[in-house]
Amino acid sequence: MNPLISTGNYADTAKKICVDHGIFSEDSQLLSEYIDGGNINYTFRVTDHADKKSVIVKIAEEKAKISEDLILDIGRGKNEIDILRIYGSLIDGIAPAVYGYDETHHAIIMEDMRGMTLLSDRLFSFGKVENLAGRLSGFVSQSLFYSSCFRLDGKERREMQLKYVNSELCDLTEKLVFTEPYYPADNNHYSEGNEKYIETRVYGNGELKKNVAALKMQFMTSAQCLIHGDLHFGSFFSGGSRIAVFDPEFAFFGPAGYDLGNVIAHFIIHFYHSLYRCRDKEYSEWLKSCIFDFLKGFRSGFLELCLSQTNDAAYNSREFAERFTDEIITDALGFAGTECIRRVVGLAKVRALTDAECADIRQRLERCLVESSVILICGRKEKNTEALIEEALNIHF
Repeated sequence: MNPLISTGNYADTAKKICVDHGIFSEDSQLLSEYIDGGNINYTFRVTDHADKKSVIVKIAEEKAKISEDLILDIGRGKNEIDILRIYGSLIDGIAPAVYGYDETHHAIIMEDMRGMTLLSDRLFSFGKVENLAGRLSGFVSQSLFYSSCFRLDGKERREMQLKYVNSELCDLTEKLVFTEPYYPADNNHYSEGNEKYIETRVYGNGELKKNVAALKMQFMTSAQCLIHGDLHFGSFFSGGSRIAVFDPEFAFFGPAGYDLGNVIAHFIIHFYHSLYRCRDKEYSEWLKSCIFDFLKGFRSGFLELCLSQTNDAAYNSREFAERFTDEIITDALGFAGTECIRRVVGLAKVRALTDAECADIRQRLERCLVESSVILICGRKEKNTEALIEEALNIHF
């Protein structure tokens, strides 16, 4: 942990930021609690003792929390605020409300999602969310469509692309997702006993690495839509009838399939986690059905938007819209594979692969996810989508 946090300096700073921005009065009795989550920033919940009103303060530093070797743009929170407001303009309540930005401390002040649960934690505990696939597909289809060529004219898109270049965090993704996991990098770590397996199935797999190279190039060169860029289940809250997305600091104009693929990947991770730890076949089948329903919902939702709200006559073609949408889904299968492999092999993990409760299944879980990923990455252009996913979800160790 950053030493500033352990001495309470950041906690006091978070309280001062709230007072300076008029969230709380100077005579309020405030409690500032560090929230241990995420790999990049330092986040605090500031609560007024009197009325229990609370907000979240997210403070950025140049050095990422996960590693002091990762140097980032300290002003990245400004674009994050923009993206949250864009999301909020598309779907009511889909993003936390933003109350302000502190230039001095590079901090975002936003709505506290108290009473809601991280989607990753809910699924880790084998909980269900009503119409989860439909809610996620609705958000992804809308967020991608309204920043695509189908909706925006060339001038507006180019201006947005220049604004949301996000070089440092894109470079981080290119390193941690598409490069390091496929070579014996210092940041890589996985279960003891899987060394030979990873060496053979990942580091030494020429076919896999060839396909990953193509996906990396696509990530670097295909500016299809304004993507979230880190759309895992720790970037969603769920509670009651609401789903909310946050942490879009990796957002930039990239391949639409990347966001889609991240969602698929984390359904797959929780699917295999449930198979080995929950052993409730009905719950695992529900997660499996979520993948198919999510893709079906995305295809129908994105296509409907293309056919009903396209502004450019050149793109007003059902055949073209269908082909474009299906290509996004094909790309997504590959990106789902790279997301799973980077969670198994690379630096940034997820709870299903690190929690002490999962120690006895971790080696098998890692192998299932790698095999599933190889199938998706190498077969994405060769096989029917449904058949490929079925194959990827039928791995046993």
